[in-house]
Amino acid sequence: MNSKIIITTIILASAICFVPFVSDDSAAISVNDGTFIYELDEPSSQATVIGLMDSMVKNIPSTIRYESKTYNVVAIGDNAFQNEKLTGNMNTGSVRTIGAGAFQGADITGNLNISSAVTSIGDSAFEKADITGNFNISNGLKTIGNSAFRSSEIAGNLNLPSTVQSIGDYAFAETDFTGNLRLPSSLTTIGNYAFYKSEFTGNLNLGDSVKTIGEGAFKNCDFTGNIDIPSSVTSIGSQAFTCSSSISSITISSSSTVIDSQTFSSFVFYASDGVTILSQTSSNLCGHTFVKVNGKMVMQDGGTVDPTPDPDP
Repeated sequence: MNSKIIITTIILASAICFVPFVSDDSAAISVNDGTFIYELDEPSSQATVIGLMDSMVKNIPSTIRYESKTYNVVAIGDNAFQNEKLTGNMNTGSVRTIGAGAFQGADITGNLNISSAVTSIGDSAFEKADITGNFNISNGLKTIGNSAFRSSEIAGNLNLPSTVQSIGDYAFAETDFTGNLRLPSSLTTIGNYAFYKSEFTGNLNLGDSVKTIGEGAFKNCDFTGNIDIPSSVTSIGSQAFTCSSSISSITISSSSTVIDSQTFSSFVFYASDGVTILSQTSSNLCGHTFVKVNGKMVMQDGGTVDPTPDPDP
């Protein structure tokens, strides 16, 4: 018969003691410190945060002790705080990974600091979360999973750290946040529909290392300002920039970029004469800047292009 060890706490003279009792479900060891619930892995001396005891949160400790043994807190487990109401400031401490659905649907009031120890944020980790207060992500994060922040609400600027290398599919789709969106120079891949229907104001800065912009990456997003596509980009997916008509300029730096015919399907591009309609091809669009003039995206850099108009723009 399997047994499950469940730990309650007794507070004596400001010290927390873990007192187990045994049930018949599993051999997993779970403990709580009055705020968080942890699952302990004895062979590795590691602990994972798996739940919440008190909505008044605090910083996640780097270590916890049980039966004279120290366990390193290395992860926030899948669905750990799903649909919870969290009040207060939280720092993730020495946590390295944030699991799938960890804060999905959570209502977070206070500051949330993702520390530099975190290298990955799992799929749907903050999907539909409502975050008020400052939301800071420190350098160290490399991977943002699929739908990680989908349909969440974030107040203020979103500054992704300089270590992020990939943003998953739908990672920020339908996310509502204000301020500029600045993507780091370390970023190489923007997934399919990564910012689909997201809303933000200001300029879109893609960094200078992005190679692939996925299908529909910024489709139907609502933002004002300028788009500058760096020379590092080699591939832009279909409908990637089917965006708001409020965009004031588009610059496509590289002549080696592969542009799908529907990449900018919401825009009609004109040569510098303002009359000749350009087909959306690499030879016509790359290496040029187009500025909105009387509702038209007109080439403003004095470049030359294929004069043959697109018969069906």
